[in-house]
Amino acid sequence: KESIENVHGIRVVYLPLNTSHGKIQFAMELVHARKRLKQIIKEGYDFVSIQYLGYFSAIFHSLNTENRYAISIHGTDVTGQQSKPIKIIQKKIVENAAVVISNSYYLASSLEQKLDISLQTKLKVIWNGIHLENYVPDKMLVSDNTIVSVGRFVHKKGFDVLIEAFAKVNKQYADANLVLAGDGVEMNNCKQLARKLAIQDSVNFLGLVDNKQIPDVIKKGKIFVLPSRNESFGIVVLEAMAMGIPVITTDSGGVREIIEDNRYGYIVPVENSELLAQKMIELLHDGGKCEELRKRGLSRVQTFSIKNVISKYDEVIRENVK
Repeated sequence: KESIENVHGIRVVYLPLNTSHGKIQFAMELVHARKRLKQIIKEGYDFVSIQYLGYFSAIFHSLNTENRYAISIHGTDVTGQQSKPIKIIQKKIVENAAVVISNSYYLASSLEQKLDISLQTKLKVIWNGIHLENYVPDKMLVSDNTIVSVGRFVHKKGFDVLIEAFAKVNKQYADANLVLAGDGVEMNNCKQLARKLAIQDSVNFLGLVDNKQIPDVIKKGKIFVLPSRNESFGIVVLEAMAMGIPVITTDSGGVREIIEDNRYGYIVPVENSELLAQKMIELLHDGGKCEELRKRGLSRVQTFSIKNVISKYDEVIRENVK
């Protein structure tokens, strides 16, 4: 059901829109959302910020409003598969926007290629941020050889590649453990792979973890690994850095903008389990390198404070409110 909430003095209207309800129910929700959005627009506003290049952006565009708006792209709204008619609508939405906000240069480039457009001067890249106060790093690195990863168990997250790489690590470090937090359709396949590689006793599948518990999960690790095949940004990398955990990621998209060519962590090619294993072994062996990456990561993550993100969004709004 629709609900209204007051957040820091700002009226927030939540409109139901859930594709899992079935096609008929979803169609009804679309009709209701369009009707309510039309009413809200009539009440007057100075500027609109639309999150995701999805259904609500299409509804807003269908109302043929001439008011200025910004469209923020986040990931699957760009990288996901869409039909040609949907791409045509997305292109019109982007072309009519006053500003296009992307959480990475990589994602912005992906949008340009997908829709065959140039964002030119309307592009504003605002990296994702985290509440740094929620992440308190320990003074010392974890002493045992535990490797941690967090994410959804879907193909693009590459947990199968990480398990294959960890099997190589486990041959050299029999006491090494791999902790995986998350759930999804690939969970059973990953468990079967661990059994096939005879490392099931060294791999701990935690299942779905509440967001508030993620810092506690991450700090269990001596190393954090993000093995994604595709990643528009990689906010969990920031969380690991904020906990003072050295990071290894794949060169899978926007995450390179955080790590900057191995300066703040290690980057390995996508789906290269051999090199991923080598980097994990290197960090398990070299405590000095771990400490170096830990310090660099703690320094780097300050750039991604939520306060910086809010400041940049505020700047965009002020520039576009006439």
